[in-house]
Amino acid sequence: MTSLGEDLKRERELRAVPLPEIAASTKVSLRLLEDLEAGRWARLPGPFFIKGIVRAYCRTIGADEDYFLNKYHHEVLVRQAAEAAESGNRAGRQIVDRPARRRRLSPRRAAVFLAVLAGAAAAAFFLFRPRRPELPVVPKPASFAVPEAAAPPVPEELAEAPAVRLRLDLEFSAETWMRVTADGQVVLEGIRRAGDVVRLEAEEVFVLHTGNAGGVGMKINGRPALPLGPSGAVRTDIRITPDNLSTFLRETDAAAAAPER
Repeated sequence: MTSLGEDLKRERELRAVPLPEIAASTKVSLRLLEDLEAGRWARLPGPFFIKGIVRAYCRTIGADEDYFLNKYHHEVLVRQAAEAAESGNRAGRQIVDRPARRRRLSPRRAAVFLAVLAGAAAAAFFLFRPRRPELPVVPKPASFAVPEAAAPPVPEELAEAPAVRLRLDLEFSAETWMRVTADGQVVLEGIRRAGDVVRLEAEEVFVLHTGNAGGVGMKINGRPALPLGPSGAVRTDIRITPDNLSTFLRETDAAAAAPER
């Protein structure tokens, strides 16, 4: 059975679409596309990024992206099963080759064992020994009971909303694949077009991945941020937190970079 990369390459050649044209359309570097077609998985960024490249590739040449994503999942499962089987075979060989040895209980270990056994017996005695009956609790007279004053309900308009410590404004100048998580939740994933504007909020951390670093501009808490990289560059695992956001801003004044409320 042919591999995912071979099938993609055949579909592309049947449609007479050159690989540089796909790179220009998807903003994915030519090297990554060549690695995908050749099946060089170790040189690709990671599973979620590979799926994004496969989707963009299929949309550019007009192929069935669901078919190729299912094929990718199948190849990953087969590869993982083969690696697990090989790992199990190695572990089995090590167990068979290792000679069995009978251990004799040394006097020192016997003494330790007896001490542990005695401690366990003592603990069991204290835990399960008969206890004295507890005296009944006499309730206080009703005249001495002081009722606690119930706290008045807080009006809804005065209830304080959770603080937003990070606000991220993204403005796309070119077609760009982007994935963003906020506090561990995926809040943006897919290809964005030139002119798209997205606003996201988080309390603790943003994590960004992009296939075209030069195709997106950022503002963090309303302040202009430095570029993520040149056009066509792949950037992954970019973490933005309240503690390090000043390193991403054009102005690194700590007071100016304080989170907005």
